[in-house]
Amino acid sequence: MWRITWPALLFASLLPGLIDSNTNAERELVEALLQNYSTTTRPVFDVTKPVRVVVYPTIYGMVDLDEIAESLTLMIWQGYRWTDEFLEWNNRSDEFFTSKESKNLSMINIPITQIWTPDVVVFNALDRTDIIERDQLIAKIYKNGTVLVSIPQVIPFRCRFMIEYFPFDTQNCTLVYGSWALTKDEIVVSTELNATVTDLSRIVLQAHSEWDILSLTNEHRLTDYMDEIASLDVGNIFSELHMTLTMKRKPAYYIYVLIIPTFVLTQINNMGMFVPHNAMSEREEKVTLGLLTLMTMAVILNIAADQVPRSAKGLPLLGWFVMFSILISALAILITVGLLWWHEYTVLNKVTPPKWLMWLYREKYKRTSKKQENEEKIMHHPNYLKLHSIESTVEHENRTPDLLQSTQLRDLIDTLRTQISRHEARIRAKELDADIDEIWVRLFRKIDATLLAIFFVGNILGSVLIFV
Repeated sequence: MWRITWPALLFASLLPGLIDSNTNAERELVEALLQNYSTTTRPVFDVTKPVRVVVYPTIYGMVDLDEIAESLTLMIWQGYRWTDEFLEWNNRSDEFFTSKESKNLSMINIPITQIWTPDVVVFNALDRTDIIERDQLIAKIYKNGTVLVSIPQVIPFRCRFMIEYFPFDTQNCTLVYGSWALTKDEIVVSTELNATVTDLSRIVLQAHSEWDILSLTNEHRLTDYMDEIASLDVGNIFSELHMTLTMKRKPAYYIYVLIIPTFVLTQINNMGMFVPHNAMSEREEKVTLGLLTLMTMAVILNIAADQVPRSAKGLPLLGWFVMFSILISALAILITVGLLWWHEYTVLNKVTPPKWLMWLYREKYKRTSKKQENEEKIMHHPNYLKLHSIESTVEHENRTPDLLQSTQLRDLIDTLRTQISRHEARIRAKELDADIDEIWVRLFRKIDATLLAIFFVGNILGSVLIFV
């Protein structure tokens, strides 16, 4: 038992000394490095040499996206790396170190307020919120002079949204990194990220409800800005890093809440407008149905109006689709009203169907068969039988001069013939009117069926052409 525990006890007794020795060594090294150190001077021995600042932002979350104000707010862990030649101790002589332990240290921690930091900012940022106060940030410094700093920030920045294809749009938002005061000869901004989102950013942003993050590309640029203080003719060239975040919208919400309901309502309205009918009163009910459908569409659009982004360049795809649906529904109502007026006009004025319309829908009059029925009715009419009996009597007694000369009998025969002719004309007119009314009913049914097919297919094709 003693053999097992005494080495542990010995190590435990020496551990505070080792920790205190390392702590003292780090403190001594920091004090030695910061002696005569200036936080306002670029950390290079050769003043003609620029400081290379490597930027590697990690997108931790999307805080807000305001399409109307055209701004995107991201929570970013801003990572910066540069080389501070004044803080390098790998090639220092032994006289620089106060102890062997301080010379063997590979990394130390120094508050960033005590060292030089590049003035790299996001040029198109609208604001900036540091999650950790600047005086609490720690920089990691390695023995070769490499400095690593990570600054968690919430940054809203300007992003120009292209909403022409909303809600099937892809947006590109660019973060512009650069030095605020130092030119390309003094500082160069670059990155070592590839054209994909960092692993941490991908894990965090995969769960976003509306956007899929596709890539984070970068491009180094040299931008010429006019130095208005010195001269308007002399420009300063700055090193900039443009990092473009590519996002694709998830359209499921808009498909199920707006597109499908609007499409279904439009099809129901078209079917209600042009389903074959039996009377004018039913067509009036169709007009009422169409107006109710338009009111329902207006309520849905009013609810979703705030969710559709606005742009001076015109309507997005969803806007064109909604406008198309409203126009086709309104056109269906107007055509139904026109057919209602036309149908009523033909009934009241006993208008004969035009030949081209009869030919188009292969309709024919049925007056031939009705004429035979009409003649049979006339032959069995009592007045016709009475007239036939009188005429037979006249022919039978043709030899009697008194009967042939009777003016009363001739007047009676003429009167009966006139009444029978008028009755026959009325029967034929009624039959013709009934035939015309029946033809118009069949024609309007076929017109309704034709318009139903046109509007049904037209709504489908129009919707497909808008989104394809």
